[in-house]
Amino acid sequence: MTTLGRIDQLSALLKHTLLDVSVARKSDILPYLISLNDIISSLPLDKEKISKTMANLHASKWPSPKIEHHAEQLLAVMAILLGNEAMTLQHTQDDIHAYICCRFYQPAVGSFTEFSARHPPTSSQMSPTLLPSQNVLRSIIAGDIYQAIEECVQYDWWLVAHLTDLLSMNQMIDREINIPVRQDTISVPVKSHFILYYASSLKNQFGLWKQAYSYMFECGDLGRQAVIEHLGNTDLNVDDSAITEVVDFCNHHLLESIGIEIYKRKATLCMESNDYSKALYYFKQSKQYQDIDTVFYKIIWHVALTGNWFDISSLDSEEYNGIYYTIYQHLHNLHISIDKSDFKEAANEFRALVHNDSVPINIMAIVISEGLAFVRDLDTSQLTTADLRRIKSLWQKMNKLTLAQDFKLLYCYNMEDKSKVPERDNDDLESELRQQKQEFLDSTGICFSRALERISP
Repeated sequence: MTTLGRIDQLSALLKHTLLDVSVARKSDILPYLISLNDIISSLPLDKEKISKTMANLHASKWPSPKIEHHAEQLLAVMAILLGNEAMTLQHTQDDIHAYICCRFYQPAVGSFTEFSARHPPTSSQMSPTLLPSQNVLRSIIAGDIYQAIEECVQYDWWLVAHLTDLLSMNQMIDREINIPVRQDTISVPVKSHFILYYASSLKNQFGLWKQAYSYMFECGDLGRQAVIEHLGNTDLNVDDSAITEVVDFCNHHLLESIGIEIYKRKATLCMESNDYSKALYYFKQSKQYQDIDTVFYKIIWHVALTGNWFDISSLDSEEYNGIYYTIYQHLHNLHISIDKSDFKEAANEFRALVHNDSVPINIMAIVISEGLAFVRDLDTSQLTTADLRRIKSLWQKMNKLTLAQDFKLLYCYNMEDKSKVPERDNDDLESELRQQKQEFLDSTGICFSRALERISP
């Protein structure tokens, strides 16, 4: 206890000993126990009183070897309290422990180099190899800070990161390390270098990204940039809660734009895997409302390529007002109404689409193709002359201004065997698209003309 500087524990032990009845009967040693207890009960230690007590102990005669042994133990304790180097060396693990103990009780002990010169190790104490921790301590005590850091690198990255942080806080290190970066080098403070390295190992080896980023933030602008770079490489193939946790971290550390970018990247991944519900969710979370409508454009193409419709009944229509959402909503309702043989409602959806100036020409080709049945059966659809003239004007525009590629969506939509939809454009596809365009214009043009003849007075 004494060699560890635990005077409080030594005091507690002496008080406990003095309560022992058998000790109270030993009148020869008792006064010295009481005196030592009084000395250590108040700090700083009264070293003059310790010296006098030791002198009296040395001069005393003891009635038995056992009492004499107790006296020797008391002398050893008091010698250590006075910073006696020889006695401390006898009761400590090594010269490092001894030096720290002596320095604690006697600050004037000098440097570790001076202490070692006064007490060179004997041949029995010399070891061919030292533990890494001993090398670190020996270098620190000797004042060779950078050698200590080198020793820590071989020993433990946690230690070197925290050691350099402490040394930096006490303004004991000021060097920088040149780090190669691509074709150049940058100068990094010693503290930042080791903390960033340790933080990277926490994230890459143990997955402790939140703790790693907290360490990086301790390195100023350089650490913040490192966090941003790591966040940019965040693995997005994880569950929703993990993504939310990362974005919450970004928001908490004033990196909202990075969190938004993570949501956008996740939404894009969901789009690529045709998970449109998740894509809509993540675009909404990122508040990138302009991107939400692109999901519905992708859904329209998905329907044409696969024949599978995306159910939007669970979506809150008030949250969506983009043109492609509106188009898809009408197309979906049109499809459902036709399946239910509700031709009147289907005609209403058809009418809403043909009168919408924002419907792109490639999608309008599908709308008109689906609506031919309503044009042929005017009694059921209740299409008016204005409706038919609107459809005819759209047809005329398509006849004059469209390219064969504008009919690719209709081509895919009409193909019954979706497995035969070509993956990429080629000359054969271009030829089929030209044929698709001509067939569409021929069949629809005749249909509209006859319908107008029947409805006109």
